[in-house]
Amino acid sequence: MAGCHGPIAADSAGVAYRLDAADAAGGEGVSVRVTNAQLATAGKSRSKYRNQRTSCGMHEHDSRREAIRCGELQLLEKAHVISGLRTQQKIPLEVNGKLICNYVADWIYMRDGKLIVEDAKGVKTAVYRLKKKLVAAVTGLEIVES
Repeated sequence: MAGCHGPIAADSAGVAYRLDAADAAGGEGVSVRVTNAQLATAGKSRSKYRNQRTSCGMHEHDSRREAIRCGELQLLEKAHVISGLRTQQKIPLEVNGKLICNYVADWIYMRDGKLIVEDAKGVKTAVYRLKKKLVAAVTGLEIVES
């Protein structure tokens, strides 16, 4: 069984570890070089869709697309084109009095007297497509994708 027996060498570029190979493989060990940068990011997972958390100037968003659109909506609200801009609003989706799930809209706002539900979408997952249909069926609202 492979195991780690700690560092066998260290320098400013990184740390080398000696891992024991299985005894059946002749008992030879293998040296692996791990850089300080790799150690710093160990355990941090990369975003599934490679989005980068970004600020719109007021708060953090899950992606650059979302932050850019939020900035645009803030400008539209200042220009009085839209009103009542709210972010990350939870919409409960109930059928026959039973909560099926919640949909979290990126933005909800009023435009020309009509309630708009908007979502910044890069990848349309199967779960998203299903929730979009549920929102339309249960609330009568159509989700605008940006």
